[in-house]
Amino acid sequence: MIRKPQSHDALRAEVAKQSRGARPSLDTFAQETIDLFTRVMIRAGYLPTTVAKGVQAAAARVPKTVRPDTQGSRPDLADAGHILTLWAQDPDYLLPNGALRAIPARGPAPSIEALVSRVSPRLTFAEGWSQLARTSTLQAVGKRYVPRDEAIIYLGDRQLLAANTLRFLNACLQNLELNLQKGASEPWYLRSAQHADFPSDAIEGYLQESIQRGMQFLRAEDTVMLRVAKARPQTTERRRVSVNLFYTVLDADAPSNATGSEAQKASPHASAGTADVRHSERRKPVGRPQSRRGRTRARF
Repeated sequence: MIRKPQSHDALRAEVAKQSRGARPSLDTFAQETIDLFTRVMIRAGYLPTTVAKGVQAAAARVPKTVRPDTQGSRPDLADAGHILTLWAQDPDYLLPNGALRAIPARGPAPSIEALVSRVSPRLTFAEGWSQLARTSTLQAVGKRYVPRDEAIIYLGDRQLLAANTLRFLNACLQNLELNLQKGASEPWYLRSAQHADFPSDAIEGYLQESIQRGMQFLRAEDTVMLRVAKARPQTTERRRVSVNLFYTVLDADAPSNATGSEAQKASPHASAGTADVRHSERRKPVGRPQSRRGRTRARF
């Protein structure tokens, strides 16, 4: 049965309902992200008008279930994660056995408020505490707190997850844009490990082990960045540096020995892990793993 077209009033009402909570205009960070994406597509061989039409068509195809979860993002959104870095590496915040010390939220050091003041002049206690609380990163021990995870995991909060996804997209595009501009003269590294014929039933186990190896790598990078930053005078020019890891599982090409209907039915998977560096964010999730919550689900 052919669906009867909506009236103009009904269509406007549906658009308004779907867009409720959306920003009426692009902020600077969102516009920068779109600019970066557009330049990457143009350098990949697509006309600007073709890219514009493609974006318009994609926007028209967005399902009604996709609605605003937050209002924008910013490069320093993930700075609160650096609280865990300092907590894990400052002797005053550790027990004699090396475990993280439970500390109060407010007050002089050792406290979460004191850690926040060391992260960034822009990060307020209210913002840092909000992220820690909304993501259930902290566990209460009486009137004190201790991290239950070694990273801030945004998956449980749709607003923070949406904002962090935009931030991360911007960071990835910053990496690609600089490498496309500078080439081999001033590269930001981007490396990947891939397997195009990985068994589907081994993916979950590989992911669990890969997360652990990845966190070991990020902890080591956190330690080096913190040491280098502390060794330089505060008057030195500062920039936002980060190392990021992500993991994907994609449909792979049919095996070369499959033909006809066998090739059409085959759908093995490929796994790819990519590490890259850029100055547009600082990701500092470091601590001691005390719970498996969240980490096994971090697949974006």
